[in-house]
Amino acid sequence: MFNRLPKYRIPLKSSGEPAVDVKYWNDAYHDFENGNYQGAVVNVINYINANLLKGKEQSDKIEISHSQGSAKINLTIDNRHLKIHAPFLRINNETNKVALMRKVSEINFYPLTLVQIISKNDILWFQFNCPVDLCQPNKIYDAIREICVYADDYDDEFIDKYNAQFYEEPEIKSLSANEKKEVWEHFQEIKSECEQALAYFEQKRWAGSEWDMVTSSMLNLANIPCMEGIMRSDLEEHIYLMYNGQVDFNERLKKGKNFLKNMFKETTEESLFNSVYHAEKFISLRLRSSVQIIQKELKAQQARIWEYVEKDNHFISAYLLQGTFLKLLYDFNVEQDQKEVIQQALLDSGGQDVGTASKILSDLFLEIVNGDPDQNQSKSSFEAVEETTSSNVENLREDDAQTNTEDQPKNKVEKQKEEKKKVKKASSNESEETSLPSSKKKKKADKTKVKKSAGDEGQEVSANSSKKKKKKGKKKPQTVGSIDKEIIEKSKELIAKQFKEDGIPKGEIIEIDGRKFRYIAIMIEEL
Repeated sequence: MFNRLPKYRIPLKSSGEPAVDVKYWNDAYHDFENGNYQGAVVNVINYINANLLKGKEQSDKIEISHSQGSAKINLTIDNRHLKIHAPFLRINNETNKVALMRKVSEINFYPLTLVQIISKNDILWFQFNCPVDLCQPNKIYDAIREICVYADDYDDEFIDKYNAQFYEEPEIKSLSANEKKEVWEHFQEIKSECEQALAYFEQKRWAGSEWDMVTSSMLNLANIPCMEGIMRSDLEEHIYLMYNGQVDFNERLKKGKNFLKNMFKETTEESLFNSVYHAEKFISLRLRSSVQIIQKELKAQQARIWEYVEKDNHFISAYLLQGTFLKLLYDFNVEQDQKEVIQQALLDSGGQDVGTASKILSDLFLEIVNGDPDQNQSKSSFEAVEETTSSNVENLREDDAQTNTEDQPKNKVEKQKEEKKKVKKASSNESEETSLPSSKKKKKADKTKVKKSAGDEGQEVSANSSKKKKKKGKKKPQTVGSIDKEIIEKSKELIAKQFKEDGIPKGEIIEIDGRKFRYIAIMIEEL
């Protein structure tokens, strides 16, 4: 049985999951640049979830109150201000107030960036206020997403750890009897396969295969759209840990295995459905995707996976391919047509021998990577890339003693180099687009691409990377085009990473929008 890939089941659909329409984002930027600031905010909200404004008058003051899981998101827009507040917890006599408020203070520093948690009359609120003429679409999207994601996450955690209570009981809808039966069978199947495979891999001391099995099981559970509550929060925490390359591999594997073993042991049918139910959503927790984004994610993994595909090491390649596709579905709100194709391939390969499974998944992998990125979709200007996505996490699976790793054949390396050259050449010929959060700006080849973060949106700006000849005396800084001040503060590490990739030497002084920075390999510091 261990020469067969774990089974896959297409999960239930969640009734409250919002759909994304990219055209609203383009409209939002057009309105903002032409001074229609309220219209820009309205289109950002329509982009997030078009159902929120259905039937509402949009010419004057607009008020929205909608659930995000167990949190209530209240949003008010008029011609002067945007106000968002989300009361999500009550403090009572049984609450461990000191520990709770210490945690809240910590969260206000990190991970929160645009919003803050405040305490008022023993109620904890997420709050964000902004003049409407400063409601740049990226910023508003990030603020709304921060509130929705963390309000829905932290209420369950604070109730569980500090004995707080809900501000109001969440609006949820239980699964039907048939849905519960399907989910319980799915859970039991994942549990059985995981426990048996881990016992076998531990005996063989195949640490890499253990990592594959642990992450595959976590992702299969987390990809159930109806997974909510404390179980979803715990899964997200441990998935992040498993893909965190800064933590020792053996430590990650140990914690991941212990978490799954305890969860499988303690979860009853009743406790499972305390965390699996239909819930209304203000915004999708997953990032928007496009064909281009998915191609980029897969290309980031291609060299590592193809090392095993070309050596006919079906065992490792099948597990790696399955994990890669599961992680795509976890990270991204994959477009429906592409999502159905990926799910069907996972379904067809699940339970098959590793040779058959590897063939099915590798064929799909190549079909997506080599496909026309503009097929069946217009070229949008929104490329959402987040630090937690798989493109920022490479080689996290440690190969174990069962594999004799050899260098890739010379012709393979040459092919990869040629492919990179073609991509660079194509990029340099693309015309400039307007500054929209979904774009991957393709500038001329004599410019350096610099990444800047805006929450889960990614955006690239161009930077003059022509090397200056060394002169005696004070070094003249390189000049980089205008970059939003807020983006500079949020993105120093990402900018520095791109400088490193482009071969800018350590100590180089770079000027960005009149401000001087020194490149010190892992960060840029302002002078």
